[in-house]
Amino acid sequence: MKSTALLFIVASVLGSSVVARADIVDYDLFKILVNTEAPDSSTSFSYAYAGERVITQNSGDITDAEASRPNGTLDNMTLDSDNVTWDFVSGQYNSSASLLSDFPLDNGGNAYGYYADGFTLFGVLFDPQTMWNPTAPVINLSTLTNVIEGQNTSVSWSTYTKDPNASEADIFTSLTDNTLGKSVFANQGDNSYTSDVLPGSDLIAGHNYTLGVDFSNREVTVPNNGFGNASAIASYDVLTNYSFSVQSVPSPNPFILIGMSTFGLGILRRKK
Repeated sequence: MKSTALLFIVASVLGSSVVARADIVDYDLFKILVNTEAPDSSTSFSYAYAGERVITQNSGDITDAEASRPNGTLDNMTLDSDNVTWDFVSGQYNSSASLLSDFPLDNGGNAYGYYADGFTLFGVLFDPQTMWNPTAPVINLSTLTNVIEGQNTSVSWSTYTKDPNASEADIFTSLTDNTLGKSVFANQGDNSYTSDVLPGSDLIAGHNYTLGVDFSNREVTVPNNGFGNASAIASYDVLTNYSFSVQSVPSPNPFILIGMSTFGLGILRRKK
């Protein structure tokens, strides 16, 4: 494995029963730049954030958890609504530089850690600078300028190129109904994925939506850390958001209807 890989080691495990009880599936560190895209396809930086996440196999495996940064700072993790995922998400940063000051590149082998229920999981992150200059393809927003309720709408983007230092490149799309305050869908594909469809059945006239397209370079490994086949993932993302509203199905033009009626009457008269 190259030095750019994300390597994980267990610093300490207190009691074998704890290891058996806490079946960890994924341990993630993510850093994300958020852009807002305009109708003319230009993008502007909005903010950046970072965080750590641990996914366990079973609900109730963990009752308390903290994430640690290389500088020793401890952050309280919270339990997600699905009862199997613990995460910590940072506040918003106004630049990638300010984010990296709190979530730095590899700092002399110091680890991003995870503490929970009497055991400690540490991740030593070798995170190459080239992966913190991510670029995102331009998204074709022309189809979102006139979205009609009940009609499927396709959105496409140019090809996303994987960073040579990354293990893989993934694309995540999401649609949120801002009016109802709920998620409509969340999809994932690799970097060959160049389009997605917004289902017309979920598009309601008068509602405002946000489409998110997240381009993610990821380092992935399966460490021998005492937690089965847990995946260790460090991701470097550019998330592009675009908000739009849905229009009602256009009503037929009354003059067209009158013209059609007159034409129909003319045909009937000829037949008589």
